[in-house]
Amino acid sequence: MDEGNISQNVSDGKKTYYGKNGNTIGLSRTNEPNIKTKDRNEEEPLTNYKRYHHILSESSGLSANYELSAIYHGNNKQEELEEKGDLKYYRVAEVIYWLNDEHNLFPLIIGLGTPKPTYFKREGNLLGNRWKWAEKIIPPATISEYQRVLSELNTKFNDVVIVNLNADKDKKYCGHPSKDEFKDPKDNPKSCSQNGTSFVTITVSEITGTVPSGFKGLKHSPSGNKMRVLGTYHGNSMISFKESIVATEYESVNAYHRSGKRDTKPLLLELSNGPGQETSKLYTLGNNKWMPSTYSPSDLTKVLDQENCLLNNIVVVDLSKKRDKYCCGMSRHRKIQALLNRNTPDGYTSYMHLNNRYENNFSFNIHRFKDDKEHVWPSSINNIRSVYAYFCKSDDQNKPLLLYVNQGSGSGKWFKRTTGGSNSWVDTDLNSLKTHTPSSSSIIDAIEKELNKICKELNIGCSHDWVLLDIKDLLLISDGEAGKNGDGPDANLSGGTNDGAVGAGGSGSGSSSVGGSGTLGSDEIVDVGPGGTPVANDSSQGIFKQILRYITSNHTEISAIGFGTGLGGSALGYGGYKLFISLATRV
Repeated sequence: MDEGNISQNVSDGKKTYYGKNGNTIGLSRTNEPNIKTKDRNEEEPLTNYKRYHHILSESSGLSANYELSAIYHGNNKQEELEEKGDLKYYRVAEVIYWLNDEHNLFPLIIGLGTPKPTYFKREGNLLGNRWKWAEKIIPPATISEYQRVLSELNTKFNDVVIVNLNADKDKKYCGHPSKDEFKDPKDNPKSCSQNGTSFVTITVSEITGTVPSGFKGLKHSPSGNKMRVLGTYHGNSMISFKESIVATEYESVNAYHRSGKRDTKPLLLELSNGPGQETSKLYTLGNNKWMPSTYSPSDLTKVLDQENCLLNNIVVVDLSKKRDKYCCGMSRHRKIQALLNRNTPDGYTSYMHLNNRYENNFSFNIHRFKDDKEHVWPSSINNIRSVYAYFCKSDDQNKPLLLYVNQGSGSGKWFKRTTGGSNSWVDTDLNSLKTHTPSSSSIIDAIEKELNKICKELNIGCSHDWVLLDIKDLLLISDGEAGKNGDGPDANLSGGTNDGAVGAGGSGSGSSSVGGSGTLGSDEIVDVGPGGTPVANDSSQGIFKQILRYITSNHTEISAIGFGTGLGGSALGYGGYKLFISLATRV
C-alpha cells in the first residue's frame, strides 16, 4: 500500500515520483483537457483548468502494493475520501486545478478509480483537506457536469485572487484564477464575473508618504472588504508563497519596488488584514518563492535596503562604520571598506568608503545614506564611486560634518551639514572646495577653514587643544620629538598614534613604526594619504609644523587669543603672537 501526493507537478507531459512507502507512481498532466459533451459525439476543452492523473505502478510485485492507503497534498492528509468506498480499491487518482494555479496549491476536484471514477469536490474548508462527494459528476462524466461543479466552487471561493505585480498605479484587474483577466490590467476593465458570480476586482494605487527614498510602493486593494491570495504574477510566470496563505483574508497587498525598475521583481511584499502595522506581515523572495520575513513593518527601510543590496548589489553608505568592511547588514557581505583618510586637518578625522578592491559588482545607493540616522542626498547624484566623511575628533564621531562624493571621471560633489536640522545637508556655500578633492595635497588649509565654519554654525566645540597650551611648552617642542613614544604635551596631535591605524607591518594597536617584515595582506585595512594612495601609520610629522600651519592660516581668528606664559600669569597679546611667528619661521 502507498500514499499519493496530489501536489506533485509536471510541466506538460509525464513523470514518475515515489510514494511514502517507496512505490513508483506515474504522473501525467493535460492542460485544458478535451471532455465529451452531453451528446457524447463531440469533445470540448475544459477551458482554464488542468487535469492530472496519478497511477500507482503495477510493477511493484505483490498486489497489496497496488493499493492506495492515503492521499496527501504536501504534508496535509486529505479527509472524507472514503465516503463512497475504501481507498485500497483505487489505484488511480484524477485531480482538477485552475490552470493559473501554477504550483498546485488549491485542488478543486478529485476522482478516484477507473474506468468509472468516484468524484469528490473541495469543501468550504480553505485549508484544503476536507472533501465531499460530487454527486453531480456521474461517470462517464461530461464537460457540463464538470463545469457545473466548478462553477459552484468558483462561487464558494470567489474572493481568491492572484495579485499581478506587473500592474502599475491607477490600473484595475479581475483577480480570480479561473479567468485570465488578471494578466492584463486596464483603466476600466470589463465586468469581473462569471455565470452570475462576481469576483474581486483589484485596484492599484501608489503609496505616498511612508516609502523610503529610492523605492516605490504600490498598493493592491480588493473591491470588496477582503481577498484571499493564492499567489502572485510577475513577468509571465507565477511566484507563490513558500507556505500557502489562502486561508487568511487580507485587506491589501503592498508591493515595494526599486525606483525606476518596475520591470524587476518587487523587493518586498507587505500583506495587511487590518489597520495598523501590527496586522501586517512582510515577505521577501527566496528561491523564487515569497518567504516570511523576520522583520516587522516598522523596519521597512532596513529590510528594503537589505533586499536591495542582496538582490541588486546596491549598498547604502553607512558613515557609522570606521575602519571596517560592510555591505548588506550581514557578516558575510563585505563589499565596502572604510579606510582612515590621513589627508585631514588636525582636530578632525576622515574616512573614505569604497569597494574592498576585490568586489566590483556593486553600486552605492544614489538616494540615501546613513550614520546613526537616515539621510537623503540633497541633490541629484547619478553615480557614486566613493564617499569621504569628515568628523570633529572631540564631538560625536557618528555625526559627519562634511562629505565628498566621488562620482568618477574627475567629477565630485561636496555637502555640508547645516543648522536647518540635525539631518539637513546642502551643497551650497562650498566654493573654496570646488577645485579640490580629498586626495589633493593642497586641500588641508581650505578644508580646515570650511570645517571650522561648520563647527561654528552648528555650535560644536571642536577645539584645538594645543592652542591653549603654555607658550613655554610650545617653544620647547622640537620638530623631531613630537609624537615620539607618546610624549610631549599632546602626543595625539600627530594623528597617527592613537587611533589604531594599520601600517605596513603595523599591528593596528597604535604602533608608529614603518617597515619590519610584515606586508599588507589582502584583508588588511590601510589608511589613505594625499593622492588617495594607501600609507603606513607614520607619526613622524612634527607637531611644531602643524601648530605653525594652523596659526598662519587662522591668524585673524586667534590674533586676540591670550597664551598663558606661566611666568607670573602675564598674557601674550598680538605683539607676542607676531614675535612668535617671526621666531617660528626661522626654525
